[in-house]
Amino acid sequence: GFLDNKGRSQDLSNWLLHSLAELAAVYAPVIHVTLRTCLTSMLNHDPIHSAPKARGLACRLESGRVFLARCSDDMSCMGPDPVLRLARLWSRTPQPQLILVNGPLIATNPETNSNTYVQSFFKIPPFAFSSNSDIPWLLSLDDVELLKNSSTSPNCEEGDYCDSVRQALGLLLQRNSAFLFSPKRKMAGMRTAPQTRKYQRSKMNPQEWILFPPHGKTKEAGTETRRTRKRWRNQRRENTTNRTNDED
Repeated sequence: GFLDNKGRSQDLSNWLLHSLAELAAVYAPVIHVTLRTCLTSMLNHDPIHSAPKARGLACRLESGRVFLARCSDDMSCMGPDPVLRLARLWSRTPQPQLILVNGPLIATNPETNSNTYVQSFFKIPPFAFSSNSDIPWLLSLDDVELLKNSSTSPNCEEGDYCDSVRQALGLLLQRNSAFLFSPKRKMAGMRTAPQTRKYQRSKMNPQEWILFPPHGKTKEAGTETRRTRKRWRNQRRENTTNRTNDED
């Protein structure tokens, strides 16, 4: 947030800090949360341009150094399904609430019945595509009017704001949440109960994400294809060798 004319950023910042404090209290038995860097309200205000000094922070895990970050120039660093996550913010919910989007992937050893941490994953819990009646009207507006009617700080948005909002609103308007959160059953062709979408970073490209079953495949498509072709070639050689031995 920053010192916008209507004071909405301050209200949002207060709500966010209180929510983080509540989460810290709830998870105090398992994790200790400390707020070390905070840029909000007047601390993040650029009086010359009447805009935020910073829009995002990132941390280098090797050193712990915090630096300013931007994702608008490289969409791959925004994580999986950014349009779906933005649509959640636009979806009508009973009350705004934070969710934990990262979780540990645990493997259980059946012999020792012990759990082992394997890798973290990114998750998007199910939510209903409860849109309001203003979406068709918002989609009909040009960039200037869309900024004016949808943003709390229309003069300070990134250049891709309008395109991102249109994609999210279009998703709410054209799709059903069951299509994305309720996978089909193989036999009956019916959809199951809504399930959380889970993603894992690709080992071949850390900027790519793999969707877990039942919504996607755990194996990377490129690796799976190469292995399949290799097996096919090896099988073909084995068949040729066996046929030659039989003839001899």
